[in-house]
Amino acid sequence: TVKPVKTEQTLLLEKLYEQVRALRQNQDKDESLLQSIFKKLQQDYPEDWLLALEILEIAQDEPLQSNIQAYLRQKAQENPRITTLILEGMEMVQVATT
Repeated sequence: TVKPVKTEQTLLLEKLYEQVRALRQNQDKDESLLQSIFKKLQQDYPEDWLLALEILEIAQDEPLQSNIQAYLRQKAQENPRITTLILEGMEMVQVATT
């Protein structure tokens, strides 16, 4: 079995996913950490939208939720191939949080 070699950037992105996973399992959500992860995602990983959706799922801060929703809508407009995935993901998050 050939394992793909992961770049340093990929490893750092995976660490962000791990942090969000840990926050999801933790009862006390650290909104400032979620905000920090989201900013890092926007700056360093503009092609990744799934992590933003995962952050949206657990974020409780309304301004952060609004920023993530705007970001995801923009991603959906920029790339028609993933529009349905993003919009349906946002709908599922909305249903799960109401």
